[in-house]
Amino acid sequence: CILQVPDDIVHKPIELLKDIFTNLSSKLPQEQIHQEFIGVCIHRMELIFKGLKQYKPGEIETESVQVQAAYKIEVNKLVRCLKLIIEYVVECDEEYMEERAIPPHGKAHWGKPLSLTIRYIPAHSHQPEEFEIWTHGNETIAALRRHIT
Repeated sequence: CILQVPDDIVHKPIELLKDIFTNLSSKLPQEQIHQEFIGVCIHRMELIFKGLKQYKPGEIETESVQVQAAYKIEVNKLVRCLKLIIEYVVECDEEYMEERAIPPHGKAHWGKPLSLTIRYIPAHSHQPEEFEIWTHGNETIAALRRHIT
């Protein structure tokens, strides 16, 4: 449905699909539904990509207006599928409130590298001790606490 609607209303079916597949009853097999949804989106993107591979890079500008229009339509379909998957994954990440072994996709990339020097005075001594932790700008405070303990 998101592949055929006009550009000015494409956000509505994306929101609708995202709401339908992220607001599931606890009785339903949520993980299986999430995997199938993403799998269908990826399959459609693969089909679209196969169609786009017939065009040679840099040669599309020399093609007829009809070929260029068909190419743009296929690229637009691919972008819509990507947009749907991104919004779906972000919504699922925001709803997941438990402790994670792997950070959510948006926080998984490394930020600016940082070196933190931790100084403390142990209970058994009056001399301060210190150690260094290498981290990055997108690391959470909870992850830093785990490194320190």
